Amino acid sequence: MEMGIGTGSDDASRRTLCRNVAYWTAVAVVFLLFLLACTHRLGNYWQIGHNGFNGAAFSNGARNTLRFGVVGPALYYTGLKPPTSNEVFIHHPMLLHLHLVAVQAVFGPSEVASRLVPATYSLATLILLFFAVRRLWGDLMALLSAAFFVLIPMHTIFANMVDHEQAGMFWCLLLVYSYIRWLQTSRKIWFASTLISVTLAVQFVWPGYYIAFFLALHALVSALKRGFRPLWKPEFTWVSSFVLVVLLNFLGFFLWIHFQHGGLEDMWAAFRFRAAGYPGYLSLIFHRSMDLHGVVFLVLLVEWTRLTLKRTLEARVGLRDLLPSVFLAAQIIHSVVFKQAGYIHSYWTYWVGVALAIGGADALLTLSAWLNSIPRRRMSGPRMKAAVMAIVIVPIIGYQAVFAAQKFSWGVNSGHAMYFRPYHDGYPEAMWARHMQALYPRGDVSWLVHDSIRHRHIELFYYLDGPTQERSEIVIHPKDRTMAKHVLFIADVHRITNPDDIERLHQLSLKHDTRVWNRRFVAIDVAWHGPTPQSPRSEAWLLEKAPSSALWRWFVNPHRPPARWVVDPAADVPGRMLSSLPGLAREQVVGGVHGHEVRWSCPAGEALFSLRGSSEMRDGKPLVMRSLVPSCRQVKPAGPPPTTGPYCGEEPPSVERTVGCGPGEAAVGMFGNYGDLIDGIGLICAKMDASKEGAEILSDPHRTEQLGTAATGSPFEIMCPEGQVAAGYRGRWSARIVAAGIACAPLGEILASPGGGP
Repeated sequence: MEMGIGTGSDDASRRTLCRNVAYWTAVAVVFLLFLLACTHRLGNYWQIGHNGFNGAAFSNGARNTLRFGVVGPALYYTGLKPPTSNEVFIHHPMLLHLHLVAVQAVFGPSEVASRLVPATYSLATLILLFFAVRRLWGDLMALLSAAFFVLIPMHTIFANMVDHEQAGMFWCLLLVYSYIRWLQTSRKIWFASTLISVTLAVQFVWPGYYIAFFLALHALVSALKRGFRPLWKPEFTWVSSFVLVVLLNFLGFFLWIHFQHGGLEDMWAAFRFRAAGYPGYLSLIFHRSMDLHGVVFLVLLVEWTRLTLKRTLEARVGLRDLLPSVFLAAQIIHSVVFKQAGYIHSYWTYWVGVALAIGGADALLTLSAWLNSIPRRRMSGPRMKAAVMAIVIVPIIGYQAVFAAQKFSWGVNSGHAMYFRPYHDGYPEAMWARHMQALYPRGDVSWLVHDSIRHRHIELFYYLDGPTQERSEIVIHPKDRTMAKHVLFIADVHRITNPDDIERLHQLSLKHDTRVWNRRFVAIDVAWHGPTPQSPRSEAWLLEKAPSSALWRWFVNPHRPPARWVVDPAADVPGRMLSSLPGLAREQVVGGVHGHEVRWSCPAGEALFSLRGSSEMRDGKPLVMRSLVPSCRQVKPAGPPPTTGPYCGEEPPSVERTVGCGPGEAAVGMFGNYGDLIDGIGLICAKMDASKEGAEILSDPHRTEQLGTAATGSPFEIMCPEGQVAAGYRGRWSARIVAAGIACAPLGEILASPGGGP
């Protein structure tokens, strides 16, 4: 008998142990998945999009505080003198800025140091959510809520974006949980925790004030519902202290703004702008929520809202239901009040995440319990209940996991849900600017930034880290040369389509030191510090890529391998890039007449040999061309790497195709289909004799594959005259490729140009 009792006890202990091991293993998996999301691209450069813009701006503000001792963040200032009070950002509470100042003071200014702040708070929020729900609801609800939180794409996409939301959510969550625990226990530690956490919450985010209002209102209503005996209740003491702390925080912040800017007019103007309406705003919020939260979780939230209203009417609502309720209410206020901000920032619905996680889990478990109540008594039992629960929960978790993984990949690869289609990450500009920062010390340089630089905002200026002026024309004024020891006029040759502008750059390069990166980016030092200019020097680099490890692909960038700048083997690159090719003739263009004109000539000694582009797609089939990039190379077989021409059309998509001539060949014509736009396009190639003495075309022309479609539009074929090759690209573009064509030149003249010999 004793042995039987002992065996049963041992079996129960083993089952309990197995359940505990399985439970905590599942918890560990959830936490590990979120840790991976928090560290994904932690060390990446500031790329174009939400993550890059916010990270560069807020990091720059912290860097300025450490440099100049200014209290507030001068987000967009890169000058050498202390920023003025008007350049200090006042539209948001200060605690994120102070956190970034602290981590930069310890670790130095870096992308990793800045992203550690939101990443740490994101992980801390998940941990706090799990233990808070476990205390208030139990083990299963805690695991399910934590899993739901991790499976919301919004939380993983923006887990390490430098912004106020992650830390604000942590302190708001601690505030609500502390308030609930104080009502349950009346312990002073929870009383104090509410005062501390509300201070930190409102100094991070405005929703802290919304949540504080709801808690104060709840405390008053709870006290009044119990009648007037005793007249003074503990809730009144808490509300008095709580409201005083909130008001002191509010008044302190706005007094600082008043003294910083001499009034509140700027803050009021910012509020009016962020609260302005936007046509189709509700539709926009809905579609973004479908992407960043998911239809399953949104449906569960609606069901939880219905259940909570029903429980409230039946007086069955619990104190713990306050936790998801105040976050849902805060999100509604945030989205309704700040409509323009909600349009600009796709992470504006971040605050509904707690309601989705807890409310969704509650609704799902309620559904499971209802299904368990249907079977007859003889079919019920622990195993039946577990089976029904698994049938309900597992498919939903599985579906949401696949959805979350897909949306996470899309989100981080689109500028963190910037909805740029297609998306350009700013990698070439960032790598170039970082190298220039290393070459030209801060304090010795001033930047003249030409319009051809694609992204002339904080992501680029953060790395330039010096005084900048934007220029629409390639003109140097006498006063420019006195601004600093080095005055760099920088431009992107690939985006300059006017031959006169190329010629102006060429003339500047003949007089001043010139540096070229990847045969694309040009920096010309126009500063003179003597009676006569010194003999100009020229240097050129190419970006050399190395193999990327699994750690690099996860923690830095999965699409951009490690790279370093190496000396370009073609010493004459600056001269060849910026000198016009003589003798261009026989320009031939087909297509429409509107859009931006492109007149780009290959560098001296080079001929057109390839086209890279993308098509508008419908039902998997190509339509009109939406982007096109020509490339040239030296006609001699062993010449240096090709020179890429200007980008025409929309920003480059994730998938492009290239068609081109083979080794020893060059384009002698172009073919395709066209109407008002270019439907399809390809090159006609022929083999060259690259010797100067006997320069000639040796083979019959042949066609490459065609980009785009041959199914629509009229066919065309344009050819260079006999003995000539394509040495320039001509065309027009807007959102699509409107017209395309070539400019031809004699092969002998190309070979006779500088850099064209064997």
